[in-house]
Parts: sequence; C-alpha cells; structure tokens
Amino acid sequence: MDRVMAERRLPLLLLGFLMGGCYDGYSGDALWEPELPAGAEPEDPEDGGTAGGTDEEEPELDACAAEILSLGPSSMLRLSRTQYANVLRDLFHVGELADALALELPADQKLGPFTANASGTPQLLADAALRNAEAVADDVVARLAQTLPCSVEGDLGCAEGWIEDVAPRAYRRALSDAERETFLALFETGAESSFDEGIRRVVAALLSSPSFLYRIELGEGAHDPGDSFALTDYEVASRLSFLLWDAGPDAVLLQEAEAGGLDSAAGRA
Repeated sequence: MDRVMAERRLPLLLLGFLMGGCYDGYSGDALWEPELPAGAEPEDPEDGGTAGGTDEEEPELDACAAEILSLGPSSMLRLSRTQYANVLRDLFHVGELADALALELPADQKLGPFTANASGTPQLLADAALRNAEAVADDVVARLAQTLPCSVEGDLGCAEGWIEDVAPRAYRRALSDAERETFLALFETGAESSFDEGIRRVVAALLSSPSFLYRIELGEGAHDPGDSFALTDYEVASRLSFLLWDAGPDAVLLQEAEAGGLDSAAGRA
C-alpha cells in the first residue's frame, strides 16, 4: 500500500482534533452539554447571563478535567472482511479476488455500528483462511515473473529479499529471527521442486498465520494480565492505519514504527 505522505496528513490532523476532546457515549439526538459544577446555573441566551440572573463569573469548564480514565480490556481482534480484502490487495495486488475470498471468512460480528471480531469459531476461520491462503498463493505464483522479476534467476537472495519486504507488512511488525528462519526453510523445501513452489509455500503460511489474521497487541515489556500497558510503535501504527484506512500500515508507516517515531503525540501527528 504505497500512499504518499500528503494523503496521510489531513486524516491524521482530523484524528488529532477529534482526540482532543472526551467522548461519553451517544444518547439519541441530544447535543452534548458540559456538566456544570454544583450550584451553577445554565446560561440564558436571552440576556447573555445565567438563567438565575446572577452576575457572578462562571468558572471556565474543562470537560476532561474531572474524567477518570478507565481502560477496557484489549481484545485480540480478527481482521474484518473489508480489512482482510484491503490487506490482500495491498500485499499481492489480487484485485477482485480479494473481495471474493473475504466473503469466505466467517461473518463479521457487530457491536452497534462497529465491527468487533473478538470471538467466533476458530475452526471455521482456520479452514476458510487456509483455503484462501492457497488460492492467493496460486494467483501470486501465476504472475510471479511479472511481480518478482528476479524469480527468473531462481536464487535464494531473490527469495530472501521478497520475504523481507512482504512478511513484515503481512504481520504488521518486524519479523523475529525464528520467523525469518522458518520462512526461509519453507521456501528452500519448496524450491527443491521449483522456485515458484517455494514462494507458494511461504505465501500460504503467511496468510494462514494468526499473526496475519488477528490484530495482536502484546504491548511493551512484561506485565501481568489485567494491567494496562503501553502499545509498541508497531501496534500504534497498526491502530492508526486500520482506523483511518481499514487497511494495514504501509512500508513508510512501518519504517516510522521501526525508528521509534510513533512513541509521542508529535510523532503520531
């Protein structure tokens, strides 16, 4: 997903504006009004003063000042069908196939107007994800000479470069050494038959992994269950990208996360 930085600025500025206030839930079509201190009376628009006519100066209200921060539990959310399709297109340029495959996943769960895939039937998801992964892998291999020109040479260096490009974007974070070795081993096993078979096996493994199918947030450092924790820069990048575009972070945003550029409000803006 190659997006120029100019396209990011407007939505991020809007996000910053919206995050500058507090939200206490939506109650019908009533307009939000700040909570007044005890004994204070609402302003009367007719005379520019309070409804009781007092001339005492009202204290300036800060709607967020009295709020007590209460964090809900962080769930491991499955990608929605829309997010899944968008990520497939960004990674492998599979076009309309992405939309068709997304419909093979279990239906999205809803919490009001929002998608909240926090539970479900793991076996149904696993079966659909594996079928989809194999379909994408076949499509990628069919176009490999065009999308990965070095595949014609069929050397390990070409595969290593491709894995280093695609796998972190699929997992939305840096690979561990163990993951990198696993993907290289998968490729080498398949490459005993052909270079294309090696790539096919890596694509299928990537797209059937929980690290691809779920938005996993483990946070910084060690912490006990139930404790609040700071998100990693990669997790912040993922939240921002899915919030604004319903898709995973692109290479530019992942590079910012890798450099630690998202660990401050200024960096996220």
